[in-house]
Amino acid sequence: MRASALGYNPLMKNLKSFFEGTFSKIIGILIILSIADQVLTSMELTLTVERIFDVFYLLTITLFSLEFLIRIIVIRKFDFLLAVDAIVLINAIFIGLVDLRMLRLFRLFQIFRASKFLVPTNTLIKTILMQRNALLGSQMMVISILLVVSTLIYFLESEAQPEIFGSIPAAMWWGIATLTTVGYGDVVPSTEVGKILASFTMFIGIGMFALPAAILASAYYEEIQKRNFLITFEAIAAIPLFQQLPVGAINKINEKLDVKLFQRNEEIFKKGDEGDAMFIIEQGQVKVDLEDPVYLGPGDFFGEMALISNSPRNATLIALDDSKLFELKNIAGVKDATGDLNRLDQTIKKLGPEFIQLTGEDGLAFEFNQRGGVGIISVTANIAPKQCSEMQRLSKSNKDQDIKKAESIDKILQPLHKALFIESNPAPVKYAAKILGLCSDEIRLPLVNIKEETKKEVDKALSIAKLLS
Repeated sequence: MRASALGYNPLMKNLKSFFEGTFSKIIGILIILSIADQVLTSMELTLTVERIFDVFYLLTITLFSLEFLIRIIVIRKFDFLLAVDAIVLINAIFIGLVDLRMLRLFRLFQIFRASKFLVPTNTLIKTILMQRNALLGSQMMVISILLVVSTLIYFLESEAQPEIFGSIPAAMWWGIATLTTVGYGDVVPSTEVGKILASFTMFIGIGMFALPAAILASAYYEEIQKRNFLITFEAIAAIPLFQQLPVGAINKINEKLDVKLFQRNEEIFKKGDEGDAMFIIEQGQVKVDLEDPVYLGPGDFFGEMALISNSPRNATLIALDDSKLFELKNIAGVKDATGDLNRLDQTIKKLGPEFIQLTGEDGLAFEFNQRGGVGIISVTANIAPKQCSEMQRLSKSNKDQDIKKAESIDKILQPLHKALFIESNPAPVKYAAKILGLCSDEIRLPLVNIKEETKKEVDKALSIAKLLS
């Protein structure tokens, strides 16, 4: 569980959560109703209905004033929408000379300011900007077709209906209505050829106006996928357990994430439940139900200790509002290919000795095991499987004589570890395997066979490791 979440003011947290949750929804409804009020009061109404609207107007002014103050105190932001609110409220309360309620139309943007609407809206805007050339190209095609069909219908219909198709600009109204398949019916061709042209124009319009939609839909989906990937990637990389992992490893973890949605006040898990997964919060707020409650938000994570130790949950987790979590199940251990033994020590200190740590560095395998590691994903084992296996077994022994023997094996393997990585893997390994009669040294481009100097080093290392007779 992220330690930074501790010490958060629960009162302010709950107040902010209520304001951005329930109260915000009430205000959103009032915004829509007040705009409807503005629309309906433009009609002729009875005296009774007008009084009802007046009472509603006073009610909304009161609640909007309250919201205005709360937003300044709690959120501490003053933006464009708050400026509009201030103008409307001051005018309504103190002046009242000019009806500025129409400015409340800007409050519709309040709805899109909520995170659930803001992110998709921003993504759509970004998509439009990124695809502006493709969209502009499709619209230029539409304009070109519009000019062509308007010109053709002018020549076909100008004599029959000069008052309607008396010029190409006049004919463009028909072209727009037909290409968009709106078909108002106020302007229609009367000649047979004109009707045929109109039919073709309708079919062309269906395809041409579907093209921008297809461009936007495809690009929007890709952008959403990219955004979700980046969000999860950054969230995983921020977890201490995974901070030193290479990009490829984080990508693999990313692929294993499942999305879990929880409603407001829903239990994520109970105290005593089996610990089979950890969670990363992408959206929403979560409460750890302890004697001194802990509150977590987007970017925070929890459940990793129960997952690692396979122990029951030590607390109940509750979603304070509608929440989106990423679930990562069944992490038993990690491969450490950083070559940094200090990271091994740090991980053991944080997660305990039960967490499986494998090294990817043959040259550090002995010391890695001595400091708490449990094994290796080896390259050298392809060439010296017996020696590597024996070293691994003995290095985990509690007997001094076994440790000394493991150290001795490790010492004679060190030159081989180094020689196999003088050039890009697996070229040196294939060469060594050829020398031992295991396979050919054939490799595929862009890799090439190793240099003669490297071959000599590999031969020497094989001799030291007693692999050559």
